[in-house]
Amino acid sequence: DQDGTQGKSEEHRTFYTLEEISQMLRVSSRTVRRFISTGKLKAIRIGYKSLRIEKSQYETFLDQFYN
Repeated sequence: DQDGTQGKSEEHRTFYTLEEISQMLRVSSRTVRRFISTGKLKAIRIGYKSLRIEKSQYETFLDQFYN
């Protein structure tokens, strides 16, 4: 292809911070950390301290626990 992707479709992935998730769920960041530590919400670690939650993981969490 002219853009150099050679036919591969690039998927744009959206990530949320712990604080963004806590605001969207209207719970404390401590509660979000608990969801992560118990395996209810999957997150990835960026560096030593930062966590990010992929949009698809957040949506899966909502489907499983808030519906």
